Amino acid sequence: MIYKLITGQDPFELNPGLRAVDKYSKLTDRQMFFVCLVCDPSKDNPVKTLSGKERRERAAILAGYKFESDGKRLDKNGREIVAGNIASVEAAIEEFKKNHYNEREKNKEALRKQIAEIRDFLSSDKKIPVTNNKGIMLDKEGKEIWVVDQKALKLAAELGERLPNLEEALNKLEALDPQENKFEGTTYSAADITDEVVEGNEELSFIDLFHKSAQKK
Repeated sequence: MIYKLITGQDPFELNPGLRAVDKYSKLTDRQMFFVCLVCDPSKDNPVKTLSGKERRERAAILAGYKFESDGKRLDKNGREIVAGNIASVEAAIEEFKKNHYNEREKNKEALRKQIAEIRDFLSSDKKIPVTNNKGIMLDKEGKEIWVVDQKALKLAAELGERLPNLEEALNKLEALDPQENKFEGTTYSAADITDEVVEGNEELSFIDLFHKSAQKK
């Protein structure tokens, strides 16, 4: 990684030069830890395969943000930073990209986003409701009638063929990266976080965009 990170340790103490950047110096150590994980394009970044909200959620957990008492979602501070509602953190993220992103990094970020969106779409339920002027139609037992969305199936087949090429392109770009500082931290599993981690303030995913466009046709 570009900057050394160790779970439970202050990234400013591990990397004193970070304080030379005004937008970084305004952050807490936990916020800076989060920014480094979200932005660092290095191939040994523990969240490098993630994109969008999922990447920010995992970065918040690794940075040490706490869960609510029921353990089902991040607390308010965690949800706020994941949702992008802390101006100083978002300013630091943009500063990080200015300082460390070149065209190759921008291309990698775009590829990761496309790959994540396609994977989400391929694993989604491709059914649509049968409707009339009263709404969704019901069968004899009073259950809603849903059928397979043929357009979605066709699109899924096309995207499935593109996915290996996108993954190969990303691997080739990442192979050009130098090995930097290694992240030293705890390994987390998918069971550590649920779908309820963040509420609202989410960008439309690939599947949302597809359904919105389908509704307009």
